[in-house]
This record gives sequence, structure tokens and C-alpha cells, in this order.
Amino acid sequence: MRPKSAWLPTLFFGIIAANIVSLSLMEFFEAATWLLSIVYPAVFAIAVWQFRSAGVPFPMLSRRTHGYVAAVVAVLALPRIAYFLEPVLGYSTDAACWDDWWLVQEFSSIIYSPHFPPESTLAHGFYFSFYFAPWILGAALFQLLHLGTVKQAIFLTGLIYNFAFVYAAVYAAKLAFPQEPRRSKLLLGVVLLYGGFDIFFGLFKLLHGAALGDLHAEWWAYFLGFKVQYASTMTLMLWVPHHLAGALATLLGYHCLKESPSWRGTVVAGICFGFAGFSSVFATLGAIPVIGYLFLRNRVPLKWGVLAGVLAILLGLPIFWMYLGRKSEGFILFGALTGGWESHKVLAFGGFLLVVIAEFFPLLLASVLALRERTFDRGLFLVVLGFLLSNYFVAFAGFNNFAMRGAIVPAFALYYLAIPGLERILDWKQRKASWLRYCLLAFFLGGLWEYVDFTAFAMQSTGKVSKLREEILVSNLTHGQPPSAELLAKANRTQYGWYALENRKSVDKPGLNPGDIELLNRDNQYRLTFKRLFGTAK
Repeated sequence: MRPKSAWLPTLFFGIIAANIVSLSLMEFFEAATWLLSIVYPAVFAIAVWQFRSAGVPFPMLSRRTHGYVAAVVAVLALPRIAYFLEPVLGYSTDAACWDDWWLVQEFSSIIYSPHFPPESTLAHGFYFSFYFAPWILGAALFQLLHLGTVKQAIFLTGLIYNFAFVYAAVYAAKLAFPQEPRRSKLLLGVVLLYGGFDIFFGLFKLLHGAALGDLHAEWWAYFLGFKVQYASTMTLMLWVPHHLAGALATLLGYHCLKESPSWRGTVVAGICFGFAGFSSVFATLGAIPVIGYLFLRNRVPLKWGVLAGVLAILLGLPIFWMYLGRKSEGFILFGALTGGWESHKVLAFGGFLLVVIAEFFPLLLASVLALRERTFDRGLFLVVLGFLLSNYFVAFAGFNNFAMRGAIVPAFALYYLAIPGLERILDWKQRKASWLRYCLLAFFLGGLWEYVDFTAFAMQSTGKVSKLREEILVSNLTHGQPPSAELLAKANRTQYGWYALENRKSVDKPGLNPGDIELLNRDNQYRLTFKRLFGTAK
């Protein structure tokens, strides 16, 4: 263990702090967007100094480990490499996945708004209002590096976060089993590769004629009438890095407060928790029972935890308005049930249990086998089971993010708990039930399955060259210049052409859909700014 904080976690914290503090300051003062190029580096430098001063210990890493991490990150970057090469290719590429169409508009909203809060690129008179704290990094990179397109900022942002994610998995594995390198490596493999039941449903789709690139299987429980999704780490890294960043920020905050129960550790933890809340509300909600249990079990002084929470709330005061005044159904009792299950709740509970068992079967089996181990954390196991069972009773409107993203930290906890049992199951020296071991390995191919399918879709979309896409790139490279009415009309005649235009438009997007509306919010009475506060005091 290093006596002082290692540089890699320090840099990750610097990014976390620069994101949330810059966002909060810029919103509070309604600052001009160009000031981000000054505020972001300044906050980053102060945060790095603060983290180093906290002296949180982290394991030593070998040169070979750094090489492995770089190789994994290079593989993760491949599907979106065309984003970075757009000016060389000479045309605007399609999105690597359909979520990225909205991501382009989210980045564009931050980058091209004249001042904070960022104005929506979808409809005039609205603000971009979603958990976009992680994207402040991309906006800063766009300004500081004088990038050509918004997609280049998206690529570099994803590249940096993927380094953070893979290194976080490496550090977590070493911290979890510091004296047991075999278990440490097994945990790292589980975190990166475990894919649950997805591969079986993906194969089902493949046998029924689905093409490579259309085998994304995370939604398989929907076909059985249950609105629950449990994403693999690979899916999170490729599709929704902001949710994963929020989840990891909660774990980093807990680790720092546990190892450095002081005012410096409290500042670090408070910033991490504040960032998490504006990266993924649901990942934060799912982390609370796990983090809360760990606080109690390890007897972290309550006062430091409370102060960290207070700091997180203070950081969020200028930006809480984004979550308030919105039209949403919110949490719904038995909201995960569809397809007629609503009328048969007792029977539906049995079906829900089968879904959870199918998704986590190797991990649950391994955890049960490890119950007899003296070091097995039964309390944490009950917390994880409690969260998974709660997904039957409570859901959030729409795609039920309470299950889909709230399960990130509980799933990581289950990965950890399952390792001693998995070590026994995967002991190749044992001949007993060897067929079971081979069957269980399929669950660990889901991450690779998702990567191959995602990459296939991304590569297929890259090669679509047309005169319109060449014109869109020319428009995107003229920073701050609205696209012409002629180009807008052409783009509107294609499915995603409107989203490909990065500069602010002179007209509203025609026919806003639910995905668009989710990103919008009007100004409201909850928005706290310097001007409003000064006016009230006056």
C-alpha cells in the first residue's frame, strides 16, 4: 500500500471534483460558458492537492498491470474511434448506439450555450436538464484542446472514463483481497466479464434471425412481463458511463472516508457523493443501503459521514432545480409488472424471483456456498438481497431506472461476496460436477457478447457516407454557426439527421419524443443563483 494517495485515483478525483464544483459554480453565477476553460483547470488543480493531502492509501500496481489496463481501454475505445476521426474521414458518422444521438445534443447544449445553465438544443426556452455532471469534462476538453467536433469531445471523455473504470476495478480487486492474489484476479475478471442471462437471450435472438449488431439482450426480462434490467459492467461502460461514474464515485467517497476519517477525507467524500447525485440519481440511491451498511460495520465516525452529506447537499443547491418542477410519474408500487402480471401479484412474485435467479445464478450459488466461511459478510449479503427484492415492489416510471441503474453498486457487492464460492466452483482440479462449471462459464461470456454486438453495430454505422453527411460535418466544424434552413430541411427528412447537427438550431426540433422531453426543463422557482439570492437579500 502506498503511504500517500496514488496518482491515478488522485487524477480521477480531480476530474470528479472539477466536474461537480465547476458545474455548481457556473450555474450559481450564470457564468459565460467560455469561463469553463479557466474554472475547470483551477478546480482540478486544487482538488488534486486536496486529495494528495488526504493521504488515502491505495495498492501498488506493476508495469505489467498498467500495460493490461491500456490494452483493455484501447479495445473499449475501438467502437467509437470514428468519432475522433470525423475530420479525416470527411463526413459525419452515425452514432455508435442510439443513446449517443441524445449524447451529441447534450454535449452540444453545454458547449454552445452562451452561458450557464445550458440551453436546450431541442426546443427554445428550455434548459438542458438531466444528470450531466460527467459531461462537464467533455465541454472543458472541447475548449482547452480546440477540438473540431462535439463527437471528438465525446470520444476523449469516454476514453478518460474508461481508464478510470478499468483502474477502479483493478484497485477494488486488490483492496478486496490484498493477501489473496488468486481471488483478486478472479474478482477483476467477474467485474469486467460477467454478463448474466443476457447471452442466453442473445443466442435466442440469433437463432431467430437477428443479425450481428442487433443482439443487445439487456432487456430480456421485458419479454416476460417484468420491467427490470441488470446491466453488465461492459454494458455500463459502453452505453451509460455517467451512471457507472456515479456509482464508482460513491464507493471512492466511502473508501476515502473510511481510510481518512478527518476533515480532509470528509471534503473528498462530500465531493464524491455530490458528484454521484448529479451523475446518476438511481445509482446513488442503490448505493445508499450498501454504503450505509459498510459505514456501520466498519464503525466509521458518524460525524464525518454527516458532514460529507452536508457538503454534498451544499454543492448541489445551485443545481437541484434540474430535478424539481418536472412532470414525471415518479416511483410506482408494483411498477415493474406488465403483461397481465398486475392482476396476479403472488404468482408474479414467483416469476420475478426466477428472473433474478436466472440473472445472478452463479453469483447467488457461489454466495450460498461461501456462507460457511468465517470471513463471509452475511449482513452485506442480506442488504444486496433486500435491494433486489425491492425491485419487485418499487419501480420508477419509464424504463425503471431504480432497478436498471440502482442495482450497479449492489451487483458489485454481490460480485465480491461470490468470489470465495466461485473459487471453489471453478477449481479445475475437482472432477465432481465438471459439467456445471462449464455451464456457469457461459454467464461470464455476456460481457464479451455485448462488446462484440456493440462494436458490430458501431462499425456498420460508421461506413454510411452520403452528401448530406458531408454537409453536416462542414456545418459542425463551423463552431457556433447555426445550420442553414436548407440543411435543416434535408436533415429532418432522415431518422437521426437532426441529432447529427451539433451547432444550435434556429428552430425547435419538430415532434419531440419522450427521449427528447426527458432532457428538458423550464426555468423554475427552485433555481438558486447569485442574482436571485442577492435580490432576495436586498
